[in-house]
Amino acid sequence: MLRWALLLKGYDFHIKYRPGKNHANADFFSRFPVDVDEEVSCETVFPDPAGVLLLEEAPAGSPLTAQAIADATSEDKTLREVREGLLHGWKSLHSSPEAKVFFSESEGTFTVLQGYIQRGSRVVIPPKLRPSELQLLQKIHQGVVRTKALARSYVWWPKLDMEIEEWVLSCPSCCETRPNPKQAPVIPWNVPQKPWSRLHLDYAGPIHGYTFLILIDAFSKWVEVEETRGSVTTQTTVNCLRKWFSTHGIPDHIVTDNGPSFTSDEFRQFVVANGIAHIRTAPYNPALNGQAERTAQTVKNCLKKLPPADWRRELANILLILHTTPSTVTGRTPSEMMMGRKIQTMLDKLHPLACPEPPRREQETMDLMNDGSKNFRFFSEGDPVYYRNYCVGKRWLPGVVQKVMGLHSYLIISGEGKLEKRHINQLFFWRGSHGSQPQNSESEMTTISSPTSMQ
Repeated sequence: MLRWALLLKGYDFHIKYRPGKNHANADFFSRFPVDVDEEVSCETVFPDPAGVLLLEEAPAGSPLTAQAIADATSEDKTLREVREGLLHGWKSLHSSPEAKVFFSESEGTFTVLQGYIQRGSRVVIPPKLRPSELQLLQKIHQGVVRTKALARSYVWWPKLDMEIEEWVLSCPSCCETRPNPKQAPVIPWNVPQKPWSRLHLDYAGPIHGYTFLILIDAFSKWVEVEETRGSVTTQTTVNCLRKWFSTHGIPDHIVTDNGPSFTSDEFRQFVVANGIAHIRTAPYNPALNGQAERTAQTVKNCLKKLPPADWRRELANILLILHTTPSTVTGRTPSEMMMGRKIQTMLDKLHPLACPEPPRREQETMDLMNDGSKNFRFFSEGDPVYYRNYCVGKRWLPGVVQKVMGLHSYLIISGEGKLEKRHINQLFFWRGSHGSQPQNSESEMTTISSPTSMQ
């Protein structure tokens, strides 16, 4: 049958069947020419391009057709007046203020085509059809800029850009999926006038399985860290604050995020009872509590670099270094800003003048004697004494001074040969068993042992 059909068309050649997978080109019927009826005019087959515009995107039953635009133009008083002015001349008409907008436009040229108005190649949409046109332009919700660019290629009416902005900004789908707006400039916190006035709090962790409450003073940058054993509760927070307040005093302000431990009624009652103003930052905006966030990050980074078994010991070293490191802004350490003095560290012992040698005990003894103090007593090695007994037996036991340990400390040997260390207030001279006085009894008020015996 296929061969006979081809013969009727004037094709006379032998056709051999080949499977579709062996065809190198498209099949015959997809390229077979169709005869065009000579009686049909080209205007019927190819419509006027000026009437097409964006109408191929319009849904079925849409009023956005060339005829609908022409009819709406005739119904609108302003556009009808503009069309008459374009066809018969503006000078012959007393134009309304709305119509003069078209006459005063300097961009492009207004023309009339098949009953509707064009500005260049753009169709002037009547007010009645403008909502439908905006809905069509906003079909894929591509934003203000791209919607304007699309509209400027096809349509025009006065204040088109402003109406597109209002339409897009009021679109629920666009509002629900739009990106974040441009970030507002950062406004720094005011610097307090005194230390421990405004405190920033935040929880950090878990680090090695533990959670930490971190505090920083806004004035001195003094840092406090307390391990909470994973219990991030209001009671734990209040206990830590009471501990720190007992050392440094009660602050004026506290800045926190909106964590459960900071928003509970118990915490609110605590700050109100102590006269503290509680400032809470906006949710999901940690930058407002940047001082606590940055300090928490510093402590976390230091703790993560340490073995899990050593963090308790090293946490004290971390705080010591943070308290003694000068600030890049003030050039002073947090301890100086907080307490008015530097905290001594192992680095201070590197300087020879940082640790002066203590005075010799012999010199202290001589100074006391020169003052003429009547209550000054001392013993020498070999002096017989009674020393206080704190074990079972008599209250005072005899003995002999074996060694002078210091200005007030002595090593006593008892009669049994046992060594006892006693303070001078626990000793008195032994005068002998029958009222006889020891040979060196006069040394109590008149002599002093050799300086080489002092330690």
